[in-house]
Amino acid sequence: MFEFFRGKLAFSDAGTAVVDINGAGYKLGISFNTSLALPNIGDEVFLFAHYHITENSQGLYGFISKEEREIFLKLIDISGIGPKVALNVLSGMSVETIVNAVENEDTNPFKSVSGIGKKTAERLILELKGKLSGIAIAEIRPKSQKSKPVAKSARDDAFAGLIALGYTENQVRMVLAKLDEKLDENVPAHEWITAALREI
Repeated sequence: MFEFFRGKLAFSDAGTAVVDINGAGYKLGISFNTSLALPNIGDEVFLFAHYHITENSQGLYGFISKEEREIFLKLIDISGIGPKVALNVLSGMSVETIVNAVENEDTNPFKSVSGIGKKTAERLILELKGKLSGIAIAEIRPKSQKSKPVAKSARDDAFAGLIALGYTENQVRMVLAKLDEKLDENVPAHEWITAALREI
């Protein structure tokens, strides 16, 4: 029904984006990775879309790439996997990680996702095996591609600290890349961590 939404970004957080199209606000569920790729509030945004409807619920979902949407659709086709779990997978793993994990039958990346245990991870790989070969691996990048030199040791310490707090490597990598444009190179590790937690 909906192929995409193009308009001004009215609001966003880790799981939601509101797109203003000619004065009407469309609320879309999004992955954490998509949230990191969004522009600033008030700027134009383009998101691929899916309108999900069941007997008991309906909802709009937005994706920064066709590949992310395609994986979302394949996930919700699996019995017992709804939009919430599918977005959790896309929040904790990049498109590349998902494709590689399925091809290599590696359950570990899936098990790092909230709500996914060993049995579910095994079932996801079994169900997705052979269905992702046509998906081009495209890295989802934060909204700004510009970066500047940072204090490597402090950034690395922050990376390790966030992993210890339970965030996935993909989540940490994406949020720190977003902070590269905001933080001074002499900022200590604890300030990197504080800023990252605010973003998350």
